[in-house]
Amino acid sequence: MENKSPLLSLWYVLTGIIALGFLLIWLKAVLIPLAFSLIVSSLLFPVTQFLERRLRFPHWLAAVFTTLITILVFSAIGFFVYIQLLEIAHNFPTLAQRYEQLYPRLLNVIERFTGVAAYEQMRFIEDHLQRIIEYIVSFLQSTMVVTLELLIIIVLIPFFLFFILFYRENLKTGLMVLVQTKRGALLQHLLLEIQQVLRRYAMGELIVIATLSTLLSTTLYFLKVPNPLFWGILGGSLVILPYLGLFSTGFLCALYHTLYFEDLRYFLYIALLYFGAHLLEANFLTPYIVGSQVKLNAFVIILGLMVGAMLWGVAGMMLTVPTLAVLKVICVRIPSLHFLAYWLDDDVRLFN
Repeated sequence: MENKSPLLSLWYVLTGIIALGFLLIWLKAVLIPLAFSLIVSSLLFPVTQFLERRLRFPHWLAAVFTTLITILVFSAIGFFVYIQLLEIAHNFPTLAQRYEQLYPRLLNVIERFTGVAAYEQMRFIEDHLQRIIEYIVSFLQSTMVVTLELLIIIVLIPFFLFFILFYRENLKTGLMVLVQTKRGALLQHLLLEIQQVLRRYAMGELIVIATLSTLLSTTLYFLKVPNPLFWGILGGSLVILPYLGLFSTGFLCALYHTLYFEDLRYFLYIALLYFGAHLLEANFLTPYIVGSQVKLNAFVIILGLMVGAMLWGVAGMMLTVPTLAVLKVICVRIPSLHFLAYWLDDDVRLFN
């Protein structure tokens, strides 16, 4: 039987993508925590299997025990972040006073490099003050919405995780029944490879996060900045947002400590530190630790980040890389989608 033409396959794919986009937006409240739960479950499958096979736990008890471990880890992380944020918020009044002292010096530095007089800079700020306030208020509102969505996702992840672990064999059997018998072997390979890719991605990202967090925290400690562990872990954790996580965290960290020390040099020191961490992560840690199975075209990642942000906001950006990695596995295994595999990665091994 002849394969379908690439043009016809492209038409089917584009039509499916458009329909899928509407479906993803409509069901995002359920699909976002479900997607994160699938990634976490791929990481915890070996734990559940160990409890069942080696320790002879009943099926339901192994799922419950694994879910409880996840809840304890999330709770510990949440408590640590809460304590650190309280300490940082305690410094805000002091930072406001130091900003008033640092503000004239900042205007002088800008005047020195740009030639724009300080009074002209102040007049420009006064003319656009209302717009600046609107931007700040809008940013704070967006931050609160994102924080609330993130909290809801974190609460729902253990709920979905338990049912995925408990009904994993039923889900697999249902998919086998759904497809034709002659494609059962293909589905078996796809499910196994998807699980391996997600697990490899999750383990790789955890190693990258731990490495970057240690590097950033240690360097910030020697720079004698307050809360070095918090800023280091925050920067390392947001590496799951490619190209954006480290830069945004580095900017906030540099701005905060510039005000804290009343020294503009700290902005340069911390900005260079986070930029160096980005170069290390992008050129060494992620390519060698995450592995070739998750290697993707840089342009596709950037495009995926834009689409993910449009569909699901910050959560969509966080899920971009694992989603594209799963899509790559599917395209590599299905001959009619081989052209998409080449778009996702220049160096792929195709299967007929």
